[in-house]
Amino acid sequence: MVAQIYKNIVTEALHSIVNNEVVDCAIGDRTVAVESDRGTGIAMLYAKSNRSRKQLDDIEQSVRTMTLESLVGTYLEDDPFYASIGLAAINSLLIEKSDTPAPDYQNAFLHDNPPVHLGLVGYFAPVVHLAKKHGQKLSVFELRDIPDTFRPEDAEKEMPSCDVVILTGSAFSNRSIHHYFPCISARAEAYILGPSTPMADCLGRFFLGSSRILRNKPVFDAIRNNASCGSLRQWMEKTGRVSQKQRIQK
Repeated sequence: MVAQIYKNIVTEALHSIVNNEVVDCAIGDRTVAVESDRGTGIAMLYAKSNRSRKQLDDIEQSVRTMTLESLVGTYLEDDPFYASIGLAAINSLLIEKSDTPAPDYQNAFLHDNPPVHLGLVGYFAPVVHLAKKHGQKLSVFELRDIPDTFRPEDAEKEMPSCDVVILTGSAFSNRSIHHYFPCISARAEAYILGPSTPMADCLGRFFLGSSRILRNKPVFDAIRNNASCGSLRQWMEKTGRVSQKQRIQK
């Protein structure tokens, strides 16, 4: 059963549609991008597609003939490949809601007094090194077998004690992110970061960080040559959205 949060994101994206046409798309083996009249969205492919370039070109062509309404709806399908394409379409519609620089999550834990307990969903090596350098307690939740990390099923026990929680936006691609939401303490400062992150109102409890594509052509060309999201940084700028609590305070 698809969790309600994903249905809410789809509903919000559908309400953002003006011209119900897909302008363009690019699909690679690791990343997908969709352009609508509201912007261009990107999403990580959770698993390699293992499709030939010819097959991907044919899928691109079929996507261009779809309505945005239909394409957004594929985010709720069981096939993770098509769900990622749907997520990229959602992000193309919601990226315009990003209205701040990328959230400065480092300020949340780069201090020594008081020390914090940082929860990290996904092994982000730079963040891990920073946290250790500053002597912070660190709990990393990882699907891969990496020493000194927790499995996702350990979050229910371990994550409620975290003062700061950072989740990867790529967890929207495999639709696993909702498993962590009930485990985050109400007092914790929480972030969702990465270009797959939807700038959705229904995620208002979180600081959101994503990327705005500045030049479509080189990004689309790189994606078709199987570039990862991380290798596209030169054609993107980081952007964000503060939590609903901070929006209200302003």
